[in-house]
Amino acid sequence: YRVSFGFDFYNSTFTCSLTHKDPKHANAGWVLVGRGSEPLKALKQAAYKHYSVFDEVWHNARAMSKAELDD
Repeated sequence: YRVSFGFDFYNSTFTCSLTHKDPKHANAGWVLVGRGSEPLKALKQAAYKHYSVFDEVWHNARAMSKAELDD
């Protein structure tokens, strides 16, 4: 996985983006983003989504509200 951090000035929040470099992997072509008030919280949210929400396969999406993942 490639992990990238950034800052979303529009929403005043840190972001952590996950992508997979192997084009044959189930998550290829998908981007998973976590957001938080600190970079570590953004990473923790992305990890939570990866393991708990999507069970490591990102196209297994379900609808979530913003409140479910607030830090």
